Amino acid sequence: DDHSRFNIRIEPKTSATGVKDSFIHAFSEYGLPNAVLSDNGAQFAGAHKGLSFFERFLMDLDILPIHGRPIHPQTQGKEERFHRTLNEDLIKRTPIRDLSHAQQLFDDYLVEFNTERPHNSLGLDVPSKHYTRSHRDLPEEIKEPEYDVGKTLRKVNYKGYISLRNHRYYLSETFIDKYMELAYLDEKTIAVCYGNFTIAKIDIDEQLIISKRIYRR
Repeated sequence: DDHSRFNIRIEPKTSATGVKDSFIHAFSEYGLPNAVLSDNGAQFAGAHKGLSFFERFLMDLDILPIHGRPIHPQTQGKEERFHRTLNEDLIKRTPIRDLSHAQQLFDDYLVEFNTERPHNSLGLDVPSKHYTRSHRDLPEEIKEPEYDVGKTLRKVNYKGYISLRNHRYYLSETFIDKYMELAYLDEKTIAVCYGNFTIAKIDIDEQLIISKRIYRR
């Protein structure tokens, strides 16, 4: 947690598989955040300049996906510092037998880090004294966005494109068969919106996508 330095979850992985499940477990226990900041690893960011399934998963929960600048780990400085601390305090000092043993060690470390270890940035308080659970609960069913009647919609085709004025624009295979809302920002700029989020901007005069940054509408 960026404010309190509270560490919500540590899970060992051998690959990107299961990352979404880890987030669902965290959201179930601690509620939904307003945003998730991550690096640009394959499990978080899309390939081929498209959007990822993880980003769509967050947006379906009304969570803003934010990514650090490529090759700029300082954007996630607090997390990078935690990784360094975890590595120095635990991983380098303790032989880890397997994933189950690693999870046991991480669970114990999490309790120590959140409730016992003084944190300089908190005036030597512990993170648990500053953390508050989110009031937004994980819904029982994750639903796709619904759009108001009369909005201009486009369906993403089987290759990840939408069509507009006889021209195709690539968004991502992540959204195949999903609907996007098109909203004019000015006479030549259209926002491509997925639910509560703008995911791209199109210059219809130049017939090109000028932005693929995700932000709340």
